[in-house]
Formats: sequence, C-alpha cells, structure tokens
Amino acid sequence: MRIRITENQLKRVINEVGGYDDKDIMYTHAQQIQSPLLQSLMSTVEILNSFIEMSMEGNLENKQMITNYISNLNNKLSLDIEMINRLIGEIYLDADFKDMMVEYRLSLKRLQNYLRLLYTSRPQMGMSFDMTKNELIKAIMGQIEGMEDSIKKITRMFEKVHGRYQSRLGLN
Repeated sequence: MRIRITENQLKRVINEVGGYDDKDIMYTHAQQIQSPLLQSLMSTVEILNSFIEMSMEGNLENKQMITNYISNLNNKLSLDIEMINRLIGEIYLDADFKDMMVEYRLSLKRLQNYLRLLYTSRPQMGMSFDMTKNELIKAIMGQIEGMEDSIKKITRMFEKVHGRYQSRLGLN
C-alpha cells in the first residue's frame, strides 16, 4: 500500500514528532515550557537594552558601573542557561524549537565566556582592568550586537511555535 502526501503535509508530519492524548495536557505542558523560556528571553533583552540606553545617554559614569553591569549580566546568563538546560528535555513536539533553544543557549554561553574574560570578581583580574571606560563600553556593545541575530531568530521561533500551538489546540 502506498500513501501519497503533499509537501505541506510532509512538513506538518515532520514537525509533529510526538503527540498528546489530551489537548488540555498539551496546553498545560507547553505553557510550563514556553512561558519561562519566553520570560527569560524578554528579561535578558531588557537588560541588554538597558546597557545600550545607558551608554547612549552617557549614564555610565565610570568603569565600576560597567563592571557591576557585567557581573549582574553574568549572573542572569547563568540563570538563563540553567533554565534552558532544565527545560530543553521537555520540548517534545517541535524539534526546530528545541534546536533553536540549543543555539540560543550556545550564544548565551559565548557571551558569558567573553564577559568573564573582561571581568571577574577577583582583584586585578580580567581584561577590563587594562581597558578604558570607552573601550569597555565598545567591547560590550560589540557583544550585544553579536547577539542581535540570535535574539531575532529565537523571537521568530517563539512566534512560529505559538502559532503552531494555536493551530494544534484549535484556537485560531
């Protein structure tokens, strides 16, 4: 017996790797996974935007403010990475979403590693001690710009996955 499907149907089959017996269970599970990840992404973007705004407005008065920002951002990135590690195994249906979360986690790790090169809490450690305030701002801005593509991709993926779940749950 042969079954013929259209290319569009094939794409739907590929994206629907697993399944749920109950739509309510699927909705609850998706919310438990997607909500914390989306909130984490939004708060990280807000923190990155705050640095951009502070630097554009000239509110970064000294290197100590910048190193405090680096330290706080490093802590936030650690929390984000831990959350992704904890939740990634729970993404069942959307392999492309899972792959995107892995890619996003790697970009967070790269940013975190770079920030650790710039500044550590140990006295006189890190490249920031040999940099001027403007060099430090420029270095961080470059890293934020490097994150832009990853953030845009993951944002589009959240929109796509949200649309899929609306379709799956019949919420269109």
